[in-house]
Amino acid sequence: MPTTTARKPPQKVGFIRLESYGFKSSKGRRTISGVINEMTRRPSAIPHVSEPLAEIPLFCPFGPPSGAIPLIRQKVAEFDSQSPKRMRKDAQLLVAGVASYPTETKDMLENPQEWRAFGEFCEYTITFLREEFGERVHSVVAHIDERFPHVHFMLLPYNVPESGGKLGIGANHPGKHADDRGPNRREKYKAAMKAFLDRFYEKVGKLMGWARIGAEPRQRNPNRKQYLWFRNLWESLTNTSDGSEEALENAALVEASVPESLPTSRSKPAADEPFEGTEPGRMKHDGNADEMRMKSLEIFHDPSKQQDSPMKLRF
Repeated sequence: MPTTTARKPPQKVGFIRLESYGFKSSKGRRTISGVINEMTRRPSAIPHVSEPLAEIPLFCPFGPPSGAIPLIRQKVAEFDSQSPKRMRKDAQLLVAGVASYPTETKDMLENPQEWRAFGEFCEYTITFLREEFGERVHSVVAHIDERFPHVHFMLLPYNVPESGGKLGIGANHPGKHADDRGPNRREKYKAAMKAFLDRFYEKVGKLMGWARIGAEPRQRNPNRKQYLWFRNLWESLTNTSDGSEEALENAALVEASVPESLPTSRSKPAADEPFEGTEPGRMKHDGNADEMRMKSLEIFHDPSKQQDSPMKLRF
């Protein structure tokens, strides 16, 4: 009989990402209150979490995450009182991020060694954040109620003297800091974020014994309009909850239903087509409502459907 070689387990790869937020939604994005509500597990902000658990405080020198709101509002009020030009209502004032742990939560909770390793990962991540961002780290919490455990963190804005004391977030977001609105902006942004990920690997991933980049080719998502278009198509064609023959046939023929050319980022939706997954007449909102609706439709967080998904989860 032919001998079969044992398959090596996939190499673990950690990941960290950053995003900026304002008090008012900008282009449909979530707001400061929206991301804080998700961190603190407010029911209205976590429709994607089936069994929510309270966040685990790891490093909160300024108090709980919700305490960031009055601190930032106070900074904005101080700037408005001293500057002839008031702060924009949709100004980006908070940088928040997520650092992911590449072991499924259920496996981690069943393995004491993995649980201890997650504790080490949290300690290394806090050390990295404090070295990278100093006293601007407002709070760091852990979540173990989703498929993969992860760490959420928030970074406070700071005054920029050369900009008349205006609140800035550049040093909290390497990509935005490198983007000086000169030539080659995209290349500068990507280079700065790559360097940030390299530093995270040196301070966290390498100590955990992880790889910087996985062995398999990385899955590249299309741009946002393409992704939303494809996701909504997949959702509608594979919705077999009613068990009808038509739904089952659509699910079987979904690949044939995808056109060769997807909508480009510059293409406009039809007059009766909702823009970027939003309903007509819902352009004025705080960003959290749209995020809730999009996450409630999201099928990729559902383990029962992940094996049928044509797009791999990006970790």
